[in-house]
Amino acid sequence: MMLSAGAHEARALSAVAHFAPDVIEVAPTDSQAVALGLRGGGWFSGLHPFGYRITPLGEKFLAFDDTQKSIIGIFLASMRSTVKFGRKRRSILKGEWLEMVRYAKTADASRVYQRLDEIIDFCLKANLIA
Repeated sequence: MMLSAGAHEARALSAVAHFAPDVIEVAPTDSQAVALGLRGGGWFSGLHPFGYRITPLGEKFLAFDDTQKSIIGIFLASMRSTVKFGRKRRSILKGEWLEMVRYAKTADASRVYQRLDEIIDFCLKANLIA
């Protein structure tokens, strides 16, 4: 039994609405709006010319207990200040984390700085930042 394109679209929308009801608020037939809502705007994930920002899913991740003790949580918590000032590029993030390592001199800061590229790539794939 073959499903039409509209049936596939409706089934995908219902699955997305079930798992993330407050992330997207679009009409069930507007597939382009769904794609834009899921990825944070009209750009592919991570390709925004002005850099990265934390997504609503990233905010929900930080709302859980003890998530800020993990490397991902520490990185996302540092991105919270980005909401006030817009987006940050990868080079700016690297510079900021280098300064954090120099001044804080903590093991957590140096772990984040050493693995910053991996952390950013992971957060993009997990849709924690866009």
